[in-house]
Amino acid sequence: MITRDNGFIGRECPTSIAVNGHLAVSLRPGEKATLHIPAGEVIFGADAGMCGGGLSELGVALLSGHTTYLRISADQSGAMRLEKTVAR
Repeated sequence: MITRDNGFIGRECPTSIAVNGHLAVSLRPGEKATLHIPAGEVIFGADAGMCGGGLSELGVALLSGHTTYLRISADQSGAMRLEKTVAR
């Protein structure tokens, strides 16, 4: 499950989420997406495109039968962050 923060930075642009380099979903502030991905090592990427913030990537070992929670946020400088988090 991937959640995008509802912050002000980058509010006008969707954030593209890629799985192993392939576009999976685009999220606007406050949106969530549930992706069904087979177990194994996966590289997630988050990019707000023309709104800046750069690309943030995170390698995650997905376990069969377990839900992994990821969060997309931006810091005060506008840099995109993609990180593991707890269920919300």
